Amino acid sequence: MKQSKTQEQCSVVERNGQLFFTLNSEMMIPEEAPVRLTSAQLEELDYRKLYRAYSPKGRKSAADPRVTFKVMAYGYQRNIFSSRGWEEACRYRVDFMWLLEGEPVPDHATFARFRKRCAKEIEDLFYQYARLLEKQGETDHETVFIDGTKLESAAGRYTFVWRKSVEKQLAKVKPKAQAA
Repeated sequence: MKQSKTQEQCSVVERNGQLFFTLNSEMMIPEEAPVRLTSAQLEELDYRKLYRAYSPKGRKSAADPRVTFKVMAYGYQRNIFSSRGWEEACRYRVDFMWLLEGEPVPDHATFARFRKRCAKEIEDLFYQYARLLEKQGETDHETVFIDGTKLESAAGRYTFVWRKSVEKQLAKVKPKAQAA
């Protein structure tokens, strides 16, 4: 028997005599949605270093590190930079719910600990992601733009970032990114 589209997208659950509709996020996310593309790209990364950072002893992690990184990376793409923002997005946005792969929503402290504890591994994953995007032709590292906006502040006159300083740092980072 063929189900209607509405029946495919949600199911009815009874709790304490009350009917609830549960949504199937798989059906609500279109095939061409950015979250699907990002997830597919992030699945190609090598997560071994990240998993080695987690000890097999003790209690199980609140969230899978791979999924936590995917939420974090997608959040950055959607201009969400805080751990509280990621938690809220995971609770209320369908694209983030889909990215969680059915896992419970991590709280903001879990995201904050993850970002602090695995900083080196996360940096390595972002280097991998940048190389993957460049290989796929999505990015081009030939041109670097420097924002020259100067704002009045209480800082000293030597706190501005000058072009030569940026070029010097870029020369250090490029070999590191290619080697990682």
